[in-house]
Amino acid sequence: MALDGVSPATMSSARYEETSTDQKFALGCVSIDNFGGQWIYVKAAETLTAYSLCHITNASVEAGTWLAEMTEAADMATGPKFLGLNQVAFAASDYGWLWRGPGGGYGRGIKGRTENATKGALLHPLSGTAGGMDDANVDEGVIAGLTAITTTTTITAVEVMATTIITCNLTEVD
Repeated sequence: MALDGVSPATMSSARYEETSTDQKFALGCVSIDNFGGQWIYVKAAETLTAYSLCHITNASVEAGTWLAEMTEAADMATGPKFLGLNQVAFAASDYGWLWRGPGGGYGRGIKGRTENATKGALLHPLSGTAGGMDDANVDEGVIAGLTAITTTTTITAVEVMATTIITCNLTEVD
């Protein structure tokens, strides 16, 4: 598997790099990994490409269904969201885990899909590519605390680092 030394510290039966067609945990429950990173259990509302920036729809949080979708720039305009990075591909309606930070960094294997991103720059949703990220702010809001640790030019899954639990649009006013 791609994760290097990252394992559940709580909920020891959690498998961060696996999905299933049947629900194994309560939707929205949280597991903490051995480096202090938070993982949240969700159901895929659509097919999720591995290492994508995903959000949990606000309506599904209210309904208790915790549906994850790949994030596009326009999704950030509708206010704060639960964000996470899936470390494995999901088929539509699969159950699995999104990594929310903090942590990651060199050699941990936590990845995100970035394009035209500069090493160390804060990331933003990539316009026109659901689940992708770059470092160009096109008024879609920054992903708080999330950086790539490798510079990219084409869409590539690279290791990322988060200084906090990742979120968006904490103070944005349009």
